Amino acid sequence: MTRRGVAVLVVAVLAIPVIALVFVWWTPTCERAFLPFAPDRSCVIAVTDDTDFFQFESTAPIYALIDSLGLRVTKTVWAFDHEDHPPTRAGLSLDDAEYREWVLGEAALGHEIVLHSATAGHDKREVTVEAHRLLEGLVEAKPRMVIFHSTNREAFYWGAHRLPNPVLRRLYGLRTGPRSFDGADPESPYYWVDVSRRLVRYVRGYTTNDVNTLAVNPSMPYEDPWAPASPLWCASSNGRVASDFVSLLRAPNVERLKEEQGASVVYTHLASGFTEEMSTGGARVTRPVRETLVRCGTDPAVEFAPAGDVLDRLRLAQFLEDAVASADPCGGRVTLAIPPELVPAMDGVSVVPSRLPARLAAPAGVGDASVSLEVWLDAVGWKVTPGEVSVFDRARRIPLRERLGLVFRWLAMSLRSPVYAYESGRVGG
Repeated sequence: MTRRGVAVLVVAVLAIPVIALVFVWWTPTCERAFLPFAPDRSCVIAVTDDTDFFQFESTAPIYALIDSLGLRVTKTVWAFDHEDHPPTRAGLSLDDAEYREWVLGEAALGHEIVLHSATAGHDKREVTVEAHRLLEGLVEAKPRMVIFHSTNREAFYWGAHRLPNPVLRRLYGLRTGPRSFDGADPESPYYWVDVSRRLVRYVRGYTTNDVNTLAVNPSMPYEDPWAPASPLWCASSNGRVASDFVSLLRAPNVERLKEEQGASVVYTHLASGFTEEMSTGGARVTRPVRETLVRCGTDPAVEFAPAGDVLDRLRLAQFLEDAVASADPCGGRVTLAIPPELVPAMDGVSVVPSRLPARLAAPAGVGDASVSLEVWLDAVGWKVTPGEVSVFDRARRIPLRERLGLVFRWLAMSLRSPVYAYESGRVGG
């Protein structure tokens, strides 16, 4: 590297912490009129479970607890085994008949099933597409999102590619080592971003340490102008392993989440430290995890919902916000066409009328309370119908400041977290 290059790198290293402070400790405040949970709730938590290291003995007990509490999560799966990552080490895939039946049983209970990439290893285009088709046929519905396995080459706009600056990319590479992600490279056999919108509508991206994902990523699900042709993106909150999960959902954080009427999309691995072996054989959920899930899961103000449900509700809210912004100031009836796939989300959205323009602040007499979307629509004379419109039409673009905030929060989280080696039995994604 030249002297000039070294000087630029040194200046960047010194400047980055200062810039990062502005974003990491700046959290936008936004009182939303349309909320992604029912009127009798104060917040929503969407747990997304990366499937790494799933084995029945160690992981089934945590799902038994989740099911007993009536909670619903997003469970990722691998469609196929990978020759370089045997299921005894990487975790089971849908190639295992017993696991496949168990997954279908969890889906019947209301859990969302999505891919954590096609396999635990690098997947060429045809394998990725086949995996999505397989899962769609298995659960009899098109999966709404994909969650990339952190090291898979077919991931697009991933790893250091998520950073907008070459200096930041270089620094990140020093931390993680050289990695290639080719899902957006037309010359690569791993390319598939061009068909991704036909297969899913959401991708989980940046992770932060803030429990209120919606506060730091208020435009989610968002379109990223730096990630052309990709589905809509959302951030997540760091519950990577059991200790992170317990810390993220500790009582003060959940109370703040309720006060802020927020949404937490939790990134975690339910096979990483959530259970412990018993001296008599088998495994049980650890005490801190059990106490956390029971406290949150029995709180009547907290909803647990799959991430796809929450993102659908937020996308519907964006359509509603746009309609409010363009509505005739003199009033009158409005018929709003929405994507047919968002119609089920209407039952999960509530409205705070006092946060809307006066002509739409109905029904009267509710003050700052929320009402169901159906009640509000009837009160203002609006009608929502399925129409010939796509989830991707007029998608919300992430503002530059919000994106930079996510970048620096993600970097702060990444640099403070240990780098887990996949081969060691602990993993980062």
